[in-house]
Amino acid sequence: MKENSSTSSIRFILSCTKDEILQDIIVSILNIEGFNLIKASDEQMLFILIEKYSPPVVIMDSGISEIMGYRPWEIIKKINRFMDIKVILISSIPLQDIEGAYDYIDEVIEKDVVKDHLLPKVSKFICPGTDVNMHEDARRLARTIVSDIVYYNTDTALRGVEDGTFYDELQKEIEEGRMLYQQRVPVNIFSVTDYYDDAIRDFILKIQQSNLVLPSKFIS
Repeated sequence: MKENSSTSSIRFILSCTKDEILQDIIVSILNIEGFNLIKASDEQMLFILIEKYSPPVVIMDSGISEIMGYRPWEIIKKINRFMDIKVILISSIPLQDIEGAYDYIDEVIEKDVVKDHLLPKVSKFICPGTDVNMHEDARRLARTIVSDIVYYNTDTALRGVEDGTFYDELQKEIEEGRMLYQQRVPVNIFSVTDYYDDAIRDFILKIQQSNLVLPSKFIS
């Protein structure tokens, strides 16, 4: 998620799990999508970070320990200043086995399908009115614009990647492409994501990782 001068809560998503594999999955999904992820290592740190960042979304797994007889997601929903925080619970056990669980969470994702379901659930809360298809459309547009820049400036683009001067050589074209991208993408998507810059970095990385000659038209 892009930086701004405010420390508004919309910048942050907080996750809390002791499952390192699950944490890595959450990080890989949300960081790549441009969200600013804050990680809590345990229940106590969870509430310290909630107080500090006031995140709009908290992701936690059902295996987190209770605090004084209460599950952490219950505490969040029972404290007035936290009531607006959306809680996404990643469950490794059937929710019917957790008495009253549905009373204190906003979304449930079964652990074995978290890779497919996490991004749409988070996007629903962070970008109201948008869905995962709109994000994919924005990513596709970004790749197309970068592809066109490279198509019409192939020699310069390849030389820029090789010399480390890509951004300097194509500064005008990159900024024109950015303006076009922002004109065609909803503000509540381009203001919180970096799909255009990601597309540029992906192109540079693709060329750096191969010794192949770029085809007549770069295909993302």
